[in-house]
Amino acid sequence: MLSSVKYYSIIDEQKGKLVTKITNEISRDFTAYFWWG
Repeated sequence: MLSSVKYYSIIDEQKGKLVTKITNEISRDFTAYFWWG
């Protein structure tokens, strides 16, 4: 039980990092488009 909770927290952490990365890339692209588009 405890190990599965740990496993899911690792997955959530990885998902969080991925979402942050995607969000950063989108906002950077949007900023570039806004300034240069």
